[in-house]
Amino acid sequence: MRRKPRCVLIVGATSGIARALAREFAQHQYSLLLAGRDAEELQMQAADLRVRGRSRVETIVFDAADYDAHEPFWNECLQACDGDLYGVVLCHGLMPSQEVLQNDLALARTMVEVNYTSYVALLNLAGEYLETRRRGFVAAIGSV
Repeated sequence: MRRKPRCVLIVGATSGIARALAREFAQHQYSLLLAGRDAEELQMQAADLRVRGRSRVETIVFDAADYDAHEPFWNECLQACDGDLYGVVLCHGLMPSQEVLQNDLALARTMVEVNYTSYVALLNLAGEYLETRRRGFVAAIGSV
């Protein structure tokens, strides 16, 4: 009997490293859930992955800076993976130029929120879920 493909969520799926990871997972027949801010780009990426890897690929529009959306997003992810999410990869981030950040404290604060606080919030949700399942993985890839 063939087992159901394991489902992996990739947040920040349109980043370069996330695209490469998604291709690798697709080649190994994982089911993918791609999340990011750009719906059109996510759809194009999903179509490409379906052709290349013959995997199930779904997309969810998500803005990591919207903390009120985190729990509903997480629940939508679980539903999209039929309650069986196996892995979570966080690749999202905000990285304006140093020159811009030096002159814009609000933007610098937003960068810290997105690159750190949103990771903590999402990792808490993923960790709690995966701990109860006693299997799976979490990977967090960020920029300093």
